[in-house]
Amino acid sequence: MAPKIGVALGGGGIRGFAHLGVLKVLKKHGIPIHMVAGSSAGSIAASLAAVGADLDIVEQVLLSLNLKKLMNVSLHRTGFVDGNNLVETVRLLTKNKNIEDADIDLRIIATDLIKRETVEFDRGNIAEAVRASVAIPGIFTPIKKDGKILVDGCVLNHCPGDVVKNMGADLVLAVDL
Repeated sequence: MAPKIGVALGGGGIRGFAHLGVLKVLKKHGIPIHMVAGSSAGSIAASLAAVGADLDIVEQVLLSLNLKKLMNVSLHRTGFVDGNNLVETVRLLTKNKNIEDADIDLRIIATDLIKRETVEFDRGNIAEAVRASVAIPGIFTPIKKDGKILVDGCVLNHCPGDVVKNMGADLVLAVDL
């Protein structure tokens, strides 16, 4: 029986575009991905892989975006980017799917500032989970949900290899930018 392959994609800001290249190479060589988890920028690429997005088209869309418009500035005490445009872009690219409806088992990692613990999103809207995962403290406004204050997954779990291992992966490919 072939091993179950899990891919963990870590944070790295704009370097997160490199994750698309990794995913394209895996696909080119026929290496299946059975489960994927992402933290911060890695959550975007993990989500795209999980919904079966055409990565060539995604790459073209992302390269054509105006980064200033994507990171719309707002003046809040807790951050100066509200992330609404980012959420809408991810919503479009992931076809507004929920995590539990993805083609590949998916986890999106964020950090709960109240309990100081990692949060693994395994259900709910992909774009909203990604927004929590990319909320770099002091830059993005945090997300308040279910009594939690959620920020960037990299605060506590930069590259969630442990998460895909716990999901049942026999072989973990971790991409830590």
